[in-house]
Amino acid sequence: MQKGFAADRLIFARVGGGRFQIGPSALAVMRQYVQDAPEKAEAGGILLGRHILGTDDIIVDDVTVPMPGDRRSRFQFFRARRWHQEAINRAWQESSGTCPTSVSGTRIQNGVLSLPSLIACAGSRSC
Repeated sequence: MQKGFAADRLIFARVGGGRFQIGPSALAVMRQYVQDAPEKAEAGGILLGRHILGTDDIIVDDVTVPMPGDRRSRFQFFRARRWHQEAINRAWQESSGTCPTSVSGTRIQNGVLSLPSLIACAGSRSC
């Protein structure tokens, strides 16, 4: 287990209320891409989850991993849209439209999770 990741999930307080939780399966996938050695390239993907209706809570259930067309190096990552967008579309269809939430540009480096400020709800009128 990586230093700084002793829990099976991560929970953050959201500004303005609610929680942002990264669930166990998503966190397990993210741990595989921790950039904890100089020879490891950056990795990126999309967090897939749910906005809990009636609350300000967001739960991340899954994450895409580097895919064909992505470019990785020690200090940068370029995410090709096609395959990641297909994963978002598939999650939307499989969930019967229960509001998959996507967050792009996450990074784990030396056991520290960095999240972007933009959280976008994809394809839902209820978010």
